[in-house]
Amino acid sequence: MKRISILSLFAALLAISYVSANDNPTVSGQGKMKFKVLYRSDHLPEEAQKVLKGAHGGFSVDLGKGKGEIYFALKGAGIIQISADLKSTRMVDTPEEMRSTNLHNTTIWYAPDGKWHLLFPGNEANKVFVTGLDVNSMPF
Repeated sequence: MKRISILSLFAALLAISYVSANDNPTVSGQGKMKFKVLYRSDHLPEEAQKVLKGAHGGFSVDLGKGKGEIYFALKGAGIIQISADLKSTRMVDTPEEMRSTNLHNTTIWYAPDGKWHLLFPGNEANKVFVTGLDVNSMPF
């Protein structure tokens, strides 16, 4: 009799755990470094989704007052901007020369005149691309 009671209790706990786990949002990581996954790749623009498997490099966050947008680039797609609240993404108009090469370690640089620019080292092109978000300033 005890065996059936214990097995029933175990089965009930297992079922509760299974249902609870499916109700919770996706969690990634392990140990103390666990985090909740807010968005997956389908949150990105279609152009970025097509080339996402080859992604590597780094992001840059605009830390200017009232800012917070995140920038990165993907070979074959171009520059991607993620809104400060992480709810929207958009492709930034990117010249073909930049779209067709690997761009790494996105950096935001503030020029002496106070204007800010995105810097992208392009290892395949052997160039560092310096851009602004104004189409007339890309690249220089």
